[in-house]
Amino acid sequence: MFGEELGASLFMHYLESQGMAAEILPSNCTTGNKSGPRLDRWILAFENEKKVLYQTEIKSWSAHAIGGKILKITANSDELSNYGEKEWEAIWDSEKCNLKWSSLNKVLIEMKAPSVQYDEKRPLLIYWLPICKRGENSPFFNVSVIAPEFDILWVFSMSSYLRSIQNDTMVLRNMPNLGKRLLWINKFFKPVDL
Repeated sequence: MFGEELGASLFMHYLESQGMAAEILPSNCTTGNKSGPRLDRWILAFENEKKVLYQTEIKSWSAHAIGGKILKITANSDELSNYGEKEWEAIWDSEKCNLKWSSLNKVLIEMKAPSVQYDEKRPLLIYWLPICKRGENSPFFNVSVIAPEFDILWVFSMSSYLRSIQNDTMVLRNMPNLGKRLLWINKFFKPVDL
């Protein structure tokens, strides 16, 4: 119900924590055709003097949903790295330098950019589960890919990022679509006193 909005919002929070500004654009992320692959968001980031346009696919899959192993909230950095590496290996085809599943690989198909000025367009996969390359533990990383339109894929792990934030840090995000959805649901269900 709110995974896509949460993913985009947490990525923006991460960029802001790194001293960058970003905004979620209202435009649809499509190839411009009536049918074909569609992604979840356009995110415009301001990295120093460069405007980077991310065409973004957001996956809110949890360990419960896809048969994964649960990672305790108290996991130490070694456990987090091991878990993240195994998750990455589960979706990454190192021989083909590409993602294993079409539901993920569509992020590497170039989408028709909205009418904004930008210097570079990048494919971005935002993933709920902790995920990382071997030997790294950053919530945001990139890998070389073999794809017609792109040679680098950017990956952001929501869960890894949230685990990296200090326990006393509150993450406040503006998620207007979630508010609209909750209002819509409330029209059909009446609150019950327990």
